Amino acid sequence: MVKRIGYLNGIDSVVLTRLSVMGVGTLPFSNGWDDHGKYIAHITPADGISAIIAPFHKIMASPGDPVGPSDVLTSVLESEIPVILVVPKELHGRARKMLSDKNVQFVAPVDLMDALIKLLKIK
Repeated sequence: MVKRIGYLNGIDSVVLTRLSVMGVGTLPFSNGWDDHGKYIAHITPADGISAIIAPFHKIMASPGDPVGPSDVLTSVLESEIPVILVVPKELHGRARKMLSDKNVQFVAPVDLMDALIKLLKIK
């Protein structure tokens, strides 16, 4: 099966380029505010996405906004697509508290490529 990564705007272009050179497809997705690609809430298993990677702030709304992480991530998590959120290591604990009810992985920017290689089982 072809591996395809969905990403939200802000992911390091060098990581995306490395994935592409390694034969992994990269598809842009939007959080609904930035119109970067297909709206992430409309992802289904039929899209064939192996994982979603996003900067933490792309799934968080501004305080008081009625749309939040549940609106952005529900279809992805219901489809059992792994989600990796890029967060500086020293903020992983705080990020986890904010999303304690979500099955997501937090990865420091420096560790993102290694985490994707492991998740996707690529060389």
